[in-house]
Amino acid sequence: SPICMAWGGASNVDWVGNICSRISSNAPELRSLHVLPSRSLKDGDWTRIAQALSRNHVLTELYASGHHLAAQDAAALSESLCTNSTLTSLCVGGRELGDHGLAALTRRLAESGVTSLDLENNGITDLSALQGQLPNIRSLNLARNPLGKQAAEQLAAACSGASGVSELNLSGCGLGGAEVRAFIPALGGVTCLQLAHNPLGPEGCAALNFPEGCALETLDLCGVEAGRQGALSLAQATYSAPSLRQVLLRDNGIADGGCLEQLLQGSKISTVDLSENPIGNDGALALAAGGTSLAHVCMRGCG
Repeated sequence: SPICMAWGGASNVDWVGNICSRISSNAPELRSLHVLPSRSLKDGDWTRIAQALSRNHVLTELYASGHHLAAQDAAALSESLCTNSTLTSLCVGGRELGDHGLAALTRRLAESGVTSLDLENNGITDLSALQGQLPNIRSLNLARNPLGKQAAEQLAAACSGASGVSELNLSGCGLGGAEVRAFIPALGGVTCLQLAHNPLGPEGCAALNFPEGCALETLDLCGVEAGRQGALSLAQATYSAPSLRQVLLRDNGIADGGCLEQLLQGSKISTVDLSENPIGNDGALALAAGGTSLAHVCMRGCG
């Protein structure tokens, strides 16, 4: 689809007014709008954009990550999404959006056509606003938000209700074993789960007790400090995930090929990334012995 990128250069009023005019007039070439960091958005600008969106039936993607979005503007955007029938992908907000901004942005999310919501690095700590708002969401990105155990429980409540989430990104959220135990039972319908760069350790890996017969196909555990014990725990967890085909384990301090053999034996995993794990030649041999279903293996930097 044609992409419009809002660059720097013109005055703030000029570019916001121009974009709003094109959105309101349903310019046929304007299917995807990316507002680059070189632009600035002031309080009130988002309300103007929201008003234009409410009259639009062409735009399908709006990407404006890292831009200031005040709570009142987030509320206006939320209202506009209820009348816009074509926008399916939304990525907005910055580190100051926070919990109040999230509540304002998502208060009528369930009434919109948005299926992909990207809220990465928005300073969010409370996910209670998502309760009942996820029936249409297929892809939810919450990466790099400092989520504690309470937020993990709130996420579980949101996902265990009327939720359509199949792709969930929780990378870099500071999650440990307690948080994982809180939300994993509610993720039976998730097909792609990203937990990279969380300090899970062996305890967090042991907490990956997926619901029996879950739909999980891809699991990203890069840089979670799993170690040998974590890999062994993961081997047990995979028995509950019969659809699991891709496992990413880059940079986890795994040096024992035996635990990798256990991970792969009896599974249908076809793709595994073991880059930057010091498994050496012995580990590679063990991997070959256990990975009867393997089709793709990445072993860059494995010694």
